[in-house]
This record gives sequence, C-alpha cells and structure tokens, in this order.
Amino acid sequence: MSYPGLHILKQRQDMQQQEKHLRDAYRAVFLNDLGREVLDDILRHCSYWSTIDPADEGQVALGNLGKLIMAKLGIVSDENTISILQALSGIAPTD
Repeated sequence: MSYPGLHILKQRQDMQQQEKHLRDAYRAVFLNDLGREVLDDILRHCSYWSTIDPADEGQVALGNLGKLIMAKLGIVSDENTISILQALSGIAPTD
C-alpha cells in the first residue's frame, strides 16, 4: 500500500542529502589555506566585499553569485547570523 505524499517526502529527503553532500564538497575545496585564498579571489571578483551599484545588472549578478557560494558553503544562512556577527565583531578595525 502506498501513502499519498510519501514520494514527495522521499524526494525532499533525497534533495536534503544531495545539498549536504554538495555543502561538504564545497567546504572540502574552499575551507583550507589554499582554498580560502582562491575563495577570497573569487569573492573579490564578485564584489562580495564591496558596495554594489543596484542599477548595474552585472554587479548585482556577480554579487548574488558570491552570496550563493557563501550559502553553498553553509557559512551564510539565516540560522547563523548571530555567529557571523560575533565572529566579525572580533576583528580589529583598520586605520
């Protein structure tokens, strides 16, 4: 006997497993010394660390790509904004 919606639940579980696998792959690639260097370069090309002109569609697209990469890494998400703020607040300002 098949239950309605069971296949949807299975699909959702499969998608969650695939997302976790991909997040782990991103982290394995980027969260080491060499990977962080490459990630910083990519994010700089995406204007991740800069102000983006909202009228410039190219800048907006690159900025969104940077956000997507950080989300895929599991670094930036709604669930860890406080942790991000705590980590960033420990950085001394530059003069």
